[in-house]
Amino acid sequence: MLTNYNRIYNKSISARIIFGALSIFFLAVILSPPVKQSAWAQAAGSFTPEYEKIFGGRQGDRGFHTIETPDGGFIVLGETNSYHMHGSGGTDAYLVKFDDKGYIQWQKTYGGGSNDLGTFIQQTTDGGYIFTGSTKSFNRSSDEKIYLVKTDDKGVEMWFKTLGGTGEDSGSCVRQTLDGGYIVAGQTTSSGAGESDFYLIKLDDQGKVLWEKTFGGKQTEICTSVIETRDGGYLQVGRSNSFGDSYAIYLVKTDPKGNKIWEKVLGSTDWDTAVHVEETPEGGFILAGESAAENATGLVASLVKTDSLGNLQWERKYSGVGYSIGKSVRQLEAGGYLLAGWTLSKDRSGFDLYLVRTDGYGYRVWEKTLENEKFSQDFSIQQGKSGLTVTGWWADRLKWNPVRDDGVQVYLLKLKNDTP
Repeated sequence: MLTNYNRIYNKSISARIIFGALSIFFLAVILSPPVKQSAWAQAAGSFTPEYEKIFGGRQGDRGFHTIETPDGGFIVLGETNSYHMHGSGGTDAYLVKFDDKGYIQWQKTYGGGSNDLGTFIQQTTDGGYIFTGSTKSFNRSSDEKIYLVKTDDKGVEMWFKTLGGTGEDSGSCVRQTLDGGYIVAGQTTSSGAGESDFYLIKLDDQGKVLWEKTFGGKQTEICTSVIETRDGGYLQVGRSNSFGDSYAIYLVKTDPKGNKIWEKVLGSTDWDTAVHVEETPEGGFILAGESAAENATGLVASLVKTDSLGNLQWERKYSGVGYSIGKSVRQLEAGGYLLAGWTLSKDRSGFDLYLVRTDGYGYRVWEKTLENEKFSQDFSIQQGKSGLTVTGWWADRLKWNPVRDDGVQVYLLKLKNDTP
């Protein structure tokens, strides 16, 4: 069964305490304690913390993805099971807009009578948002389907779609395309050659499906990201175990109609996957992910550079404290790349934020680790123009909430990047 997380929630709504709990929730968000600047400044070097937030309600709330908005603020996408926030059903997709100071401007929930969540969001050219994830609310069976929601700039739902077939389907990434429509990538068991396959769907600006394609072998393919390339086609990345004894990086390049131009399988004989991809100025691709360590100490963060045809040009591995994961990569104006991910903390009791600055060939220029007891390897790290944002969840009860808190809260950290 393809699913993002195994979740069992108890639905509990009490209308008599909604407004009181909601007001306390807002107070808790506003009064969130600031980050200790001195400790961060010493550890972070050129990365300065701007704010750290923990927010949510009585039950479980999680953040899965965040993006920077043109006004200097941020949007956090995830899921909520808190009784005074969700619209209906078990969990709902959860969208929260912050201003540039880290204060909530608005929050919305989306979903139906069962579990719904959002995993990836992008701002659209009209100032609104498009996000994807998964839902069990809008089909007669209990199978998971791709959930696609378009909102205006205030988070008000304009339309939504459920996508998929008779099996399990989930969305990993959505991008607005140059023609004003959308490209959605994920994985499917509904059709294709294997247990699950890459799933690529093209829609117009109103969410009408124009075409859909599947890619993969006889076993399992998991898609993590898609981009529109300069030639108007698309590149999907993720992992596959259809072409060897273990998972390897899997790339599929298509034309604008979704017809496969080429596919590539990259990596070692143990484990390799890519979670983020960017097109480079010369037309090649840079991928961030994780790979089996050569010294058998576990997985390590990796950068993989290919040419425009997906041929491997170089691969670099960064071990951190013996185990590390790459989450995102950004090309720097001064040249080279900035890889962001996670590594074991020095006492190996948790995880530290792991940053690696490289030259244009992936060789390490410097690396930094940032400590925080809230960090987890499952958290999302996004790199924007003004810095980095981390989102996830933290099992820290809101100190101002008199109602017992049974779940985790959404976690958000903003780091200003002074590195050119």
